[in-house]
Amino acid sequence: MVLNDYPLDVQTCFIDFASYAYTTEDIVYHWKELNPIQIKAGLHQSLPSFVLSKVLTANCTSVTNTGAYSCLRTIIELKREFSYYLLQLYIPSFMLVAVSWVSFWLDKDSVPARVTLGVTTLLTMV
Repeated sequence: MVLNDYPLDVQTCFIDFASYAYTTEDIVYHWKELNPIQIKAGLHQSLPSFVLSKVLTANCTSVTNTGAYSCLRTIIELKREFSYYLLQLYIPSFMLVAVSWVSFWLDKDSVPARVTLGVTTLLTMV
């Protein structure tokens, strides 16, 4: 995973289905022509932080010292949903920082109120 642009990144996942018992002389896998991969209807509920942007299929062959083996490759491209991270990460962090700044606006002689506010902010972060 490359997380350089997190949370605005795009992740590419490769899934290979291969035969390790039968060589290409015995069996060769092919994708179905029409709609080779079906996407479940509730996928967005299972992965709320991602949007499935692209699904590609390919045929491949893995070659080892025992022979060539047929395989099917699925390439899934997932894009992160920024609104999820906005609601789960950025807005709560902004609110905690804003609450912690309130202690600077309190009177400098009201130490118990400032300490209570600071401790509450730290405990909220945990």
